[in-house]
Amino acid sequence: MSSLFSRINPLSRHSKQRRKLAKALRAESKATMAGLRALQAQFSRSITTVPNLRRSIHVLEKGLCFPNRKKIFGLKFIGPAVNLYSEALANSKVSKSELKWAADVLNKYFKAVNHEIPEIKEAHKKFISLPSAESSETHTFSPYKEIDIPSYAKRFEPSGIAALDQFHELCRSRRSHRHFKNAPVPLETIRHAITAALESPSACNRQPFDYYMATESEMIQEICKLPLGVRGYGDQLPALIVVVGNLGCYDETRDHHLIYIDAALATMTLMLALTSSGLGSVPINWPDIPEKHQQMRALLNLKPWQVPIMLVGLGVPDPDTMIAYSSKRSVDDALHHVKKTAH
Repeated sequence: MSSLFSRINPLSRHSKQRRKLAKALRAESKATMAGLRALQAQFSRSITTVPNLRRSIHVLEKGLCFPNRKKIFGLKFIGPAVNLYSEALANSKVSKSELKWAADVLNKYFKAVNHEIPEIKEAHKKFISLPSAESSETHTFSPYKEIDIPSYAKRFEPSGIAALDQFHELCRSRRSHRHFKNAPVPLETIRHAITAALESPSACNRQPFDYYMATESEMIQEICKLPLGVRGYGDQLPALIVVVGNLGCYDETRDHHLIYIDAALATMTLMLALTSSGLGSVPINWPDIPEKHQQMRALLNLKPWQVPIMLVGLGVPDPDTMIAYSSKRSVDDALHHVKKTAH
C-alpha cells in the first residue's frame, strides 16, 4: 500500500529518496574520515605500500619529465618524500619494488636540482645517510624516453597464454603522456576509439556519461584552469576530453555512484584504444569541489544533473619526451583470497 502511495504521490517518493541519499552520504563521510585516520597511522599497521610516498615520488618524477625543467622544483614534496622513504625503509613489509622506485627517482631528482636551496640541501643530507635500497643503473625505475616504451612494455613475466601476454603488453604500453608533438589529432581515429570504448560494460546498459572534446587552444586553456595538477602542460595539450556523468539516468539515489563506475570502465577502454592507434593520452584527476563542478557546468553549458568526472588529454606522442616510470603494485599485494570462516 505504501509503495502504491509513493507512486501516486511524487512528493512522498522524493522525500523518501532524499532520506536514503542522506543516509548513504553519512556512511560515505564516515568511511572517508576513517580512511584519513588510517592514512595518518599507516606505519603503525602492517602495510606493503605507502600511498603518500607513492604520491610524493610520482610528483617528483613528473617534474623530471618536463622538457625544459628548472633546477628548482618539487620543494613542497622533496622533504616529505625523503621522510616517508626513511620510514618505509624501516618497515620490512613495504614492497622492495616500491622502495627501489622511490630510491631511483630520488637519486635522479638530486642529480637534477640545485643543492644550494635549503629544502633540497637538507633533504639530500638525510637521503644519503639512509641505507641504500636495491638499485641498478642499467634497469632503473625512473623516467625514460617515450621512444623506449616498447622496451618497457615487454618487461613482464609471461603467462604462457599468447593473447593474454599481448594484452598485458598493451596495458604496459599505455603510459601517461603529458607532452606531445605540435600536431593536430586525427579526429576520425578518436571517433573510432570512442566507438570501441562504448562497448564497455555499464550497469543495466544505461551508459550514463558523455565525452566533451576540445581541440581549440583557447577552449583547452579555459578548461585547464579548473582541474588541479595540470600546471606546466595542461594548456599545451593538443586535445582534451571532459568525461561527464549523467545523474538523470537513475530513479534510485542508491545508484548515484554508477556514473563514476561506468564512465571509468569506458574511459579506460578509450585510453587503451588510443594507445593501440598510436596516440598518447593522460588521465587528469577532477577534484570533488562543488565550486569547480559549477564552473565546469557553466563553461560547457551542462545541466544541473550532469557531473564532471575526469579529463583526458591526448595527442600525437613526441618520442623525445620523458615518461614517468610509475611503478605499480604487485599482484601479491593487491589480490586477496577470501574464504568463509570455519566455525
